[in-house]
Amino acid sequence: MLALRSQLQRVRFIAIAFFAVQCSLASFCQAQLVDAIRNFFRDPLIHAIDKGLGPNGDLAWELNQLEEVPIESEAHAEAILRALASISPERPASTQSWTSIEYEVTSLFSAASYSDSDAYDILWRRGIPELIKLYQRQRSRIESARATGEPVDAESIDDLILMLDVFAAYQTREGTECVIEAAESGLGESSYYWESVFNNYVEGHPQVDRLFEQLGKRLPKGNIAGAMLSTANAISLEQDDFPHPFDTPAGMLRLKAWLTSASELDQSHAYSAAVAIAFLKSPVRDSLLEIAHRHRDFQIRVEAAWAAARAGLEIGTQRLAAYCQDVHASVMAQTYLEELERTDLIPAAAREPEFAAKAEMSHWLQDENELGDAPDEIEVLDQRKLTWFDSDEKVLFSVVRFRAEGESPLDDPMTGVGVVGSMTWSFFDDILAQLPVEDIYAAHCTFEATNHGYVVRREGDDLPDTNRFLSQWSDKKLTKVEFLSVYEVDKELDYPRASLAVAQAELEGKPGFAVFDGEQSRWYPSAQFPADTLATHILDIHLGRQLLGFVPAQERGRAL
Repeated sequence: MLALRSQLQRVRFIAIAFFAVQCSLASFCQAQLVDAIRNFFRDPLIHAIDKGLGPNGDLAWELNQLEEVPIESEAHAEAILRALASISPERPASTQSWTSIEYEVTSLFSAASYSDSDAYDILWRRGIPELIKLYQRQRSRIESARATGEPVDAESIDDLILMLDVFAAYQTREGTECVIEAAESGLGESSYYWESVFNNYVEGHPQVDRLFEQLGKRLPKGNIAGAMLSTANAISLEQDDFPHPFDTPAGMLRLKAWLTSASELDQSHAYSAAVAIAFLKSPVRDSLLEIAHRHRDFQIRVEAAWAAARAGLEIGTQRLAAYCQDVHASVMAQTYLEELERTDLIPAAAREPEFAAKAEMSHWLQDENELGDAPDEIEVLDQRKLTWFDSDEKVLFSVVRFRAEGESPLDDPMTGVGVVGSMTWSFFDDILAQLPVEDIYAAHCTFEATNHGYVVRREGDDLPDTNRFLSQWSDKKLTKVEFLSVYEVDKELDYPRASLAVAQAELEGKPGFAVFDGEQSRWYPSAQFPADTLATHILDIHLGRQLLGFVPAQERGRAL
């Protein structure tokens, strides 16, 4: 009986313990659920600031990890003001962020400046005065360090220029006074961030006249003056009566210095100096025009011709007409003559198809994302009219080969091919450059279709199940099959199949590529293509040939 009672007590204890554990787990899970719901609805910006300001918080890190969020509400502004108030030079916060707390908080002001919201209104009224105080404290600290010979890191200077960018964006007089003082003193004179500061002072900014009137009396140094010149030119283009700050004796000397400088660092400033000539009233203007006309860079010479034409000088339009026949300057010159409504001056030779194709490709290659300069050699390999995938009308297309020498004899030249037609593009690709022109057209056609979203490429981990393609191959001698790419084709392209694939394989013991494309499935022997040809090259060529109606690449003689 005692044994039975003892056993019942043990069972009861286990049941109670089990029930207690279940309740604890339920409470724990319920708490987790509540926290998850709170986090879901919690504003990420306010949460990051609260967490960063909490015990052992790292505000710079929390803000640095924050994804871009809209800053619009009053609560957002109040949180930003709390973050700003926490910055104390006496107690610098340690952080694992690569950016400073000053940078992160100032960036929040910058993000809020793009919206007309409650947040912007509060930050304009209460935030900017406090941010100016922080700027002045940081500025004093840097000047004190310099006075005692202590090094000042570039990041601290950049933080100050970011604050100036915010002051300019918020358009307060006090903020612009900070910009003027910093520019006059040469703060960060080598920094290109000054471009962003001055870009805020477009036509209609309430402080624009004050800024340029003051800085025009004593021009800043370095990139500060360059950024100022670029913005002044932009305003002058829109506002005929704007008093250009460089239309002074000191301004003329600065423009001349840039136009005659041999330094590559002054190249962008020389470009702006040539543009500025259009807005000068001084008698010295004509001498600056001749200096710019003799500049070693043809782009600056074209800008000087435009400046002369815009100033009403006939010599400007005459020079632009002449530049139309320079294959590297032609597109720029024609564009300016169209802008000036003098298309009657464009020579017929500049409109010839072969010349026009070379001129367009050279202009394209001069972009900083391509060669960044005119090529040393340029040649049209082929021209023909093609019906493109997105048009029923035939369009003239050109395959153009180009070459640019290296910066020194030890540097390899840059070579490639490009296509001019519905979309100009250049391929710095040694494989494509060796292919027949029809393959180049075809590869470009597929590239353009992909760029328009009509073709989606699947490779690597994104490769779908490829077993379904094997049934499309009738030749039993295909071995060592390794699928590498699948192209999914949008129905708007009006292609017979929704997908096609390419595999590296062997046929009768010889290596090559097998394209699985239903009735259009083809074998492409490696021997007919340059070494290191990729599967994507093959599939681009195959699909492009089908779209353009070309004879399949492997069914005719191939000359690389």
